[in-house]
Amino acid sequence: QAFTLLLVSDTLVGYHSADGWDTVLKVIGSHYGLEAEALESPISIFVATVPVGLDVAFKFWVFKELRKLSPSTQVILADIDG
Repeated sequence: QAFTLLLVSDTLVGYHSADGWDTVLKVIGSHYGLEAEALESPISIFVATVPVGLDVAFKFWVFKELRKLSPSTQVILADIDG
């Protein structure tokens, strides 16, 4: 359970997620005929804001909803966050 939480959160909002978001958005943009140079600024803004929002929403969900189902999850996540 803790491994799954870590895997999902680190994939979407972790240290390496910026490269993943950048790549996915460039691929989607090129699919729709947009050039990579034109996407640099919007992608930078997206990567700087969306993962932070997802991180906040994920942690809110974990601390508010998931602890009702499994109190041990809150203890594990609190240990991880330091």
